[in-house]
Amino acid sequence: MPALPSAASTRMEGSDKYRAALKVVESGKKLIWTDDEFTPDFGPWYDELTKFNSSLLIRPSPRRGLRSTDLDLIDSFVLGSR
Repeated sequence: MPALPSAASTRMEGSDKYRAALKVVESGKKLIWTDDEFTPDFGPWYDELTKFNSSLLIRPSPRRGLRSTDLDLIDSFVLGSR
């Protein structure tokens, strides 16, 4: 498998993350965004990313990380039952 691009080594602001996510959505691909620092959960950015039901946005607790319920949501999203 080819290496996937990652933002792990680059400090990104919320607007940078949004623009990168919007490129994914606009390309017609599905987006799963999990980020404990910045994930739009309301407002125009959220509306734009979720308007075609092609994005799953999860903001896990920075102390606990992704929980089993989050992983269930991701599983359902990937399998198309969301």
